[in-house]
Amino acid sequence: MGRNFDNYLRSFDYDERIAIKIGLDELLDLYTKREIQLIDIRFREEHAAWSVPPRPVGLGRNAGRRVVQPIRGARGD
Repeated sequence: MGRNFDNYLRSFDYDERIAIKIGLDELLDLYTKREIQLIDIRFREEHAAWSVPPRPVGLGRNAGRRVVQPIRGARGD
């Protein structure tokens, strides 16, 4: 199974992306029945467009390092 999934991901393209799309109602139904898993697959251009670079921190022990800061309120802060 693992090797087949690796091969599937390596050959994943825009045509396959269209072929596997389902509607929201079907997705929620299958997910609540635990019949599917959600996997976020991004193409290079999507990753480049939607990823947020880490913020540089310039003081103290983190001087010169790039550190990802959590978003306030994201974890109930």
